[in-house]
Amino acid sequence: MGSAASLECSADAVRLRPPAHLAAFGAVAAERQSDVEQAADAGPRQNEAVAGVGYYNYESPHSNPIALLPDGSLVYVANTPADTVDVIDAATGAIVARVHVGIDPVAIAVRPDGKEVWVSNHVSDSVSVIDAAVDSRTRHQVLATIQDLDADTRSTRFDDPVGIAFAGNRKAYVALSSSNRIAVLERRIVRHLEITAQDPRALAVRNGRLYVVPFESNNQTQLSGCWSENIDGVCVPSTPAAM
Repeated sequence: MGSAASLECSADAVRLRPPAHLAAFGAVAAERQSDVEQAADAGPRQNEAVAGVGYYNYESPHSNPIALLPDGSLVYVANTPADTVDVIDAATGAIVARVHVGIDPVAIAVRPDGKEVWVSNHVSDSVSVIDAAVDSRTRHQVLATIQDLDADTRSTRFDDPVGIAFAGNRKAYVALSSSNRIAVLERRIVRHLEITAQDPRALAVRNGRLYVVPFESNNQTQLSGCWSENIDGVCVPSTPAAM
């Protein structure tokens, strides 16, 4: 058997005395706890706001958070913790503009003609449309915010957007990661495409087809969620939806 604690008896008390090695462990633990308390007193505690830092990191997933204009002049970068899209001069590496968008921007796509940059805001459940036209007076300002709110329940139907892909200058696709759907947008949501895997994130359009990369691949090796309807491997793959 392992070491047992011994009893120390006296006329007025009975105490449990731990073995020597456990007593030493307790002393070390007490010393470490004291160090932690002193460090906490010296600075901000966990989950306390720190001046100039912003707010908590939601750790939203990225998908193509960097995009280049067709002429290669400017780079657009999702600055997720700052809730901005930073515009970088490709030749000099200097930040030339900073566009405030929604909470946690995670993906960026440039319209094929280069006149607009779209960014998905994962926590805000929205897409910000940024003016990128060279001669526009509103260049690098948000022209529109695309959302889909249910007026009755006051909840979003555009939950957790991630990847964006354009199919021409008028149509774009946005992956709605938590609802396993792809939203079809023409500056507004016109329809949804259901997919047979969970948590779609990255998107690409090539040769008339939309390609979707889900985080959970539906290859019957991933059991995600605790309800039977959320378990992978029960869906039958469908034919590609019409573009």
